[in-house]
Amino acid sequence: MKNELICNNCGTSNPIYSLNCTKCNSFLRARVPNIDLWDTIWSLFISPIDSAVKIIQAEKKNFLVLLLSLWFIKSSVNYYILSNYHSSGVASLGESLIKGGVFSVALIMLFPFLVNILFTKLKIPNRLKDVFSIITFSLVPIILVFVILTPFHFALYGFYWYTVNPSPLIIKPLVTYVLYGIEGVFYLWVLVLFITSLFAQTNRKILSALVGILLLIVLLGYQFLIL
Repeated sequence: MKNELICNNCGTSNPIYSLNCTKCNSFLRARVPNIDLWDTIWSLFISPIDSAVKIIQAEKKNFLVLLLSLWFIKSSVNYYILSNYHSSGVASLGESLIKGGVFSVALIMLFPFLVNILFTKLKIPNRLKDVFSIITFSLVPIILVFVILTPFHFALYGFYWYTVNPSPLIIKPLVTYVLYGIEGVFYLWVLVLFITSLFAQTNRKILSALVGILLLIVLLGYQFLIL
C-alpha cells in the first residue's frame, strides 16, 4: 500500500485522495460519493487500511456528527464514573458534560489540525478533512462497546455501575473483570486503527506508530489530568 495513485495514462504520481490526475486530468479511480457506515464499521475490523483509504477518498464525510455525539456521551459517562475515585467527590452532571464530553470532543477536533501541520511539514500529501475523518472513525470500537455493553452494565449493577461504594468489582467481580477486559481489547483496537489509518495516509510505519500511540495516550490520560 502506497500513499499515491499512479496515473495509467501519463505515469504521474498523485495523492491517494485524488480522483483525477494532476497532470493530464485522467480518472485515477472509481468515485466514492459517501461513506457507507455499516460496511465501513465491518471493514475497520477485517481490513483497516482499505477502510481508511475509502474514508479518505469519500467525497462526503458523513456520520462524523453521529460518531462525535456518541463519543461525547461516552466521555461524559467515563468522567462521571472516574470522579467517584477522586477525593473532591462525585462530579455534577454539568461538570461531567463539560469536562468529560466537551473537552474530549475538543481534543478529537484538535488532533487533526496538529497531525495535518505535522504531515505538511514532512511534505506528506494530506487534507485536514481526511485526517479528521480517519481519526473519528478510529473511535468506532470504543463507541460500539459502549453502546453494546451499557445495557449489560445497567442490568447487572443498576446505578451501582457509577459508584465505588460498593464497587462493581465487589458486586460481581468475575463478570466485571470480563467486561473490563472486553473494553480493554477494544481500546487496543482503537490504537491499531489509529496506526493503520495514519499509515494509509503516510505510508510511514514508525511515524504512524508514534503518532497513533501519542493520540491514544492523550485520549486516555486527559480525564485523569483534569479530575
